[in-house]
Amino acid sequence: MKKLVILTTTFILSIVAFNASAQNGKINLGLNASTSHPLGDNKDMLNSGWGFDGSLDYYFGQRFDMGIESGLRSMSYKSEGMSDENLTVVPVLLTLGLHNDLGEMVDLYGELGGGSYFMTSSLDSNTENYGGLSPRVGLALDLSNNWFLDTSFDYTHIFSEGTDMNWVGVKFGLLYTIN
Repeated sequence: MKKLVILTTTFILSIVAFNASAQNGKINLGLNASTSHPLGDNKDMLNSGWGFDGSLDYYFGQRFDMGIESGLRSMSYKSEGMSDENLTVVPVLLTLGLHNDLGEMVDLYGELGGGSYFMTSSLDSNTENYGGLSPRVGLALDLSNNWFLDTSFDYTHIFSEGTDMNWVGVKFGLLYTIN
């Protein structure tokens, strides 16, 4: 499965790089700090957590983008005696986004990410891989010609064999645009 993810990522990045050189589209590089607040049955066993994400998006015109995103989330277990144990989730997602300018300095966007979520518990060393979706709504605020402040609210749903994993989160970070 890891080979498939690596090959797919390489293929997508190659297409984006080729299109960027053939057209005058723009590329966004992003880095965000993020939170994760478990929902449903998950909130009974996991505390809220933290993480980060990196992203690469290619814009097709002014309103539509496609990209790849990966990161890390870490949430500690709530049970007594397990305060030092945690669940680590690494998403590897393909994303599609739709943008709308709210003015000269503010961009409202909606984005849907879908892909693999690699989950590892500190209780054992097994890494499990599940599919999932992550819709989000955000604002990108102009800081300069190429730099943007990125804020967003997201929902993540991971489809698993037992109880599905889900959480809401807030992201805050920077975007750099290559024209």
